[in-house]
Amino acid sequence: MLTVEACFRDFYSAEDVDSEGIEGEFYVWISDEVQRVLGEELGRLYCDVYDITDEGNFEGKNIPNLIGQSLNSITMKYGLNQSSLLDKGKSPREQLFLYREKRHYPHKDDKILTT
Repeated sequence: MLTVEACFRDFYSAEDVDSEGIEGEFYVWISDEVQRVLGEELGRLYCDVYDITDEGNFEGKNIPNLIGQSLNSITMKYGLNQSSLLDKGKSPREQLFLYREKRHYPHKDDKILTT
């Protein structure tokens, strides 16, 4: 039988955003890095979808986001339908996740908040 204590024993209160002494370093990307990991064509598509630019949206780097993005304009630009675009989006996320796993993890605050 699963107890309440068992459900919450691994609940962490926070994960630091600093990694290697740099704010957000674990989570941010630069467009060249994305294209190096994904290849030029898929990298350019991913950068367009998630608004990853050379200028960046956070201290010169990028937090991938869909704010203000129009999937219709991206599908027209690349000659894709939305279903194809969504299918193409699965592999890059997995590839970038695996690449990011090699980065230095931020500190996890593991104090117990529940008993």
